[in-house]
Amino acid sequence: MLCIGVCPQNLLKMSKSFNKSGYHYAEITADNCRGCKRCTLICPEAAIELFLEENENEPNNREET
Repeated sequence: MLCIGVCPQNLLKMSKSFNKSGYHYAEITADNCRGCKRCTLICPEAAIELFLEENENEPNNREET
């Protein structure tokens, strides 16, 4: 799969299960994704969605009014 090869942290692997279409799918192996979005951009089926959570330890980049 294209997405597995582009992950700079090697967090994706092929699942042993099949999806509804009968294909193995990519799954994340750890919970430390940095959110580079490379996997989402390369996926030909647009099957990967990335949801980033705010980290309380990182500074907030929003301007306060």
